[in-house]
Order: sequence, then C-alpha cells, then structure tokens
Amino acid sequence: MAAFFYDRAVEWATVTGDGPMHAYILLRKAQAADRDDPVRMLDLARTAAHGPWRLPPRAHAEALQQEARALALTGAAPETVARTLDEAHHALGQAGPAVPASCTGPLCAGYTEERLMAQAAISHREAGQPTRTVALLQQHLVHGAFAPRDRAFFTAHLSGALAAAGDPDHAAATGLASLRLAAGPATAKPSANSAAPPPNYAPTPAGPPYANSARP
Repeated sequence: MAAFFYDRAVEWATVTGDGPMHAYILLRKAQAADRDDPVRMLDLARTAAHGPWRLPPRAHAEALQQEARALALTGAAPETVARTLDEAHHALGQAGPAVPASCTGPLCAGYTEERLMAQAAISHREAGQPTRTVALLQQHLVHGAFAPRDRAFFTAHLSGALAAAGDPDHAAATGLASLRLAAGPATAKPSANSAAPPPNYAPTPAGPPYANSARP
C-alpha cells in the first residue's frame, strides 16, 4: 500500500513540475528500501541527492546521508562513506534554523545535526566501524532530542555496535533499554523527556577507545 502511494506521489510531483518533491519522495522510498537490496537503495538515494532539481539544504543533507548508508551496504570503502557524510554535513551547514516539521513547511525542515550524526553512526556501522558508531551514538543520544520510537531505533543500533566492538555486557544492557523504549507510548514528536538517555546508558568507563566521539 505504501508503495502505491509513493508511486502516485511521484506521478503528481512530475505532473506539477515539483522537482524537490519528486526528490523527497525518492528519498523516502530509499529509506523504506530493504537493506537486503542496497543497490536499489543507492539508486534512489543518489538520484534524490543529485537529480535535476535543487533540494532545500536539510533535505539535501538527509538524501546524502541515505546515499552514504547505501554506499556502506554495497561495500564501498569507509573513506567513500565518510566523504559522502562530509557532503551531508556541508549541506546541512547551509541551512537556516531548524523548525518543527509540518505538512506545509520546507522539506525536512526539522532535520537536525543530532539526527544526522545518529544516522551517520549507522552508516559507519554498516561500513564495519562499530567503535566509531558507539562513540557517535553515545554522544548524540545523550544530548539530542528524539521521539521515543526513534530513540529506541538508534539505541538498538548502539546495542549491535557494542556487541560488534567486543562489549557484550553493555550490548545486552543497551538492548534491554531499547526494548523498554520501544514498549513505551509511541509518539511522533520529541517530548520533554525524550532527550534523556535510557537507564544504564553511561559511556563505558574503561575498555575499547570509544568513549570520546569524533565527527565523521
């Protein structure tokens, strides 16, 4: 059903000559693509980011971020993934202040640095760099404002990255925290409490060198 409405939206955007909306729909299709079909994800994200239209800076940044993840899933070198993420950061740096998302506002108007950094962490995980993923998520989940379902999603990725980085105890505790978040009331908007980290969410005091975050 979702695919049907995506296709209808692309058709309407094409008929009305709304290039940025066409790109935005391709971005959403890329985000909905199965990670087992990374070539399709890459085609959609790359077209959204580099097609014959001019996306608003925040939407362009999100499309580039999705391209970076797809590149990682297709086996691109970590340096290529990092370079694409740098382009996403540059695009986001051209944007004005973020505003709450709405049906009539600019595309991806609420896309923030914290969300880009959390999504970039997933790209690094897909590129085989779990310790970098841990560092980024530990920093930005503590300080960023995320809706509970988004926080649960990113916390689940943190759990997987911790396990891949050789820290099974923290991985298990973080996985349980993700389940508690996912089981809680769902909301589409960040709440006053959504910026708080899940229980037992402190960075690892000792062990592998991922306590301090580095920008991708």
